[in-house]
Amino acid sequence: MRVFLYYRTYWGKESGQGWLGRNILAKDKLELVEVCMKSADLDRQDVYSYACVDNSTPEYTEFLTPRFSELFHTSEGFDVNDFHNKLPVFGGMGSSSKMFNFMENNNHDDNDIVLVLEDDYLFVSGGFEEWIEACKYFDGFVFPFDHPDRYIRNDDMYAKKTEVFVHNNRHWRQVEAATGVVGARYKYFRKTFWVRKVPRFHIWFFWPSRLFGRELPSIDRVFYRRIHYLFGVNVFSPIPGIANHLSVFIPPKKKVLKPEAKVPDTQLSPGVDWERRFKEVAGKLD
Repeated sequence: MRVFLYYRTYWGKESGQGWLGRNILAKDKLELVEVCMKSADLDRQDVYSYACVDNSTPEYTEFLTPRFSELFHTSEGFDVNDFHNKLPVFGGMGSSSKMFNFMENNNHDDNDIVLVLEDDYLFVSGGFEEWIEACKYFDGFVFPFDHPDRYIRNDDMYAKKTEVFVHNNRHWRQVEAATGVVGARYKYFRKTFWVRKVPRFHIWFFWPSRLFGRELPSIDRVFYRRIHYLFGVNVFSPIPGIANHLSVFIPPKKKVLKPEAKVPDTQLSPGVDWERRFKEVAGKLD
């Protein structure tokens, strides 16, 4: 079974701490990328890897080239949206959308394991391999991240009382949404490509009032609810997480918060000392 990695990264002008300046723990973008790559042992993985880089510089391209099988360049300057100051209102804009179009044209077999990873995800030891194995096991999409949303939001519709699965000595549960980091057998990507391009026009489970919302249409609850109801495709994540998004936490609207929920400052998920893991990989432990 072949494994392919689509590694999404952004440099751009004055990127500072990274995409939108929301990243944490790293002193700068290059340290962030190097530590997160090292935590996943990307240089030792038996995968065919594409670095999908937006707004690269010659120096960053030179850094990435020996570390990946191929480079795919975009110059969007933003992630994904229904529209970006343009009409008509329709999906398929931004570097994420360009990457999915690129993936669609790569003639994958349905049983290929395909992983989409962003450059600010820190893995536990062996976590990248666990992610691959989970993608082979579960029928659906697999996230490596146990998002703090799971614990503070009240708007899950079909995953409120999900069954908990045990796989590879770890607990997993069905979830409704996460970030843009996702893996699965390619058939699930192929089956749902067109849904990623549908704007957030709402009909019942298409989730009202999101047409002009800020959530990203290809990775938010709208998309995962659609594929659940239309195709029966589910999504799974581990407890605790095997990777973490090193980013500040952007609070959701109060109406979707559980009563007295404590909103975290960062997306550091429970069950793992992520700050210690970062220092360990970076060689900064005392």
